[in-house]
Amino acid sequence: TPAEHEMTVEAERAQRWAMRASMAIAVLMLGGKGWAYVLTGSTAILSDALESVVHLAATGMAAFSLWYARQPADRKHPYGHGKIAYFSSGTEGALILVAAVAIVWESVRALIEGPELSNLGVGLAITAGLGAVNLALGLFLIRTGTRTNALVLVANGHHVLTDMWTSLGVLIGVALVLVTGLTWLDPLVALLMGLNIMWTS
Repeated sequence: TPAEHEMTVEAERAQRWAMRASMAIAVLMLGGKGWAYVLTGSTAILSDALESVVHLAATGMAAFSLWYARQPADRKHPYGHGKIAYFSSGTEGALILVAAVAIVWESVRALIEGPELSNLGVGLAITAGLGAVNLALGLFLIRTGTRTNALVLVANGHHVLTDMWTSLGVLIGVALVLVTGLTWLDPLVALLMGLNIMWTS
């Protein structure tokens, strides 16, 4: 019916808008966290940045999946292309696992060698701001994905919230280093974040 068609068009428009917002913010996250790491030398902040590298790749995969799932049925796919959503979600989980392994590796190395930290206050401010943006984005993606029946958006939203929880852990850890002067807390926090991300994947 015309009403159902209008609802479908509106849902697709909302999904496209949400995916574009996710891609744009993923680029912002990567740049911002990379900058914070360069300023501070913090392994905990590096763990946050590495997760953002994977998030950007996963968001790209999610955007492609969302486009592909909307393609009409054909001879090879008589029931449509919607099942790619499950492949996209699984790929996103695998990419998060890769980030977790890299974070654990860097954390152990920094614990052994000893971290060299600087400008932690600036790094904290950048991480806090980016974490707040991710919280808003993650909730928006999950809400939009649920409303428009888009598993890809829901999975991407949960990934964004994982990124936000990582940022929160990093904030607490770096703040403790700043207050106590115990630099070994920085790679320890990164290690804990890496293990948490591994569990999420």
